[in-house]
Amino acid sequence: MLQLAAAGCGYRLAGGAVEVGEGRTLAVPMFDNLTAGFRIEQRLTAAVRRELVQRTRFRVVSEPAGDVVLDGQVLGVTAIPVILTGDGRGTGYTVTVDVAVRMTDSAAGAVVFENPRWTFREFFELSDDAEGFVPEDSAAMERLSRRVAESLVALMFAAVS
Repeated sequence: MLQLAAAGCGYRLAGGAVEVGEGRTLAVPMFDNLTAGFRIEQRLTAAVRRELVQRTRFRVVSEPAGDVVLDGQVLGVTAIPVILTGDGRGTGYTVTVDVAVRMTDSAAGAVVFENPRWTFREFFELSDDAEGFVPEDSAAMERLSRRVAESLVALMFAAVS
């Protein structure tokens, strides 16, 4: 139960990989992108795969078949300005990503874990200065992808343990 509460807050479990998935294959095919967000499904899928490799003993594959299959969908991506300049230009944004995930045990055909809509937010700023402009939105999406992956894998520990 502590794992579930900690995962919702973005905390990670202490220590290295746990004994979850020893000798099993976990398939993580590319998430479906139901949005116009450019390559967000690639970032999220890659982050989830990395986290699974680092934190579990599953053999993680990209094919759609394995002992356990994790399917995901990107349902929505929005960037909303929350800090504006005097002339109305946005300099601070909150990006929100909505995802759906389902983990299925292939042998039993049973859904082990499912969340039909999971929302994550990240803040980023843009420089006012054209000379010092650094596009921060890409870095914000990477941070957001890591948070999604960390939370998902932490919740999966409870589901497959």
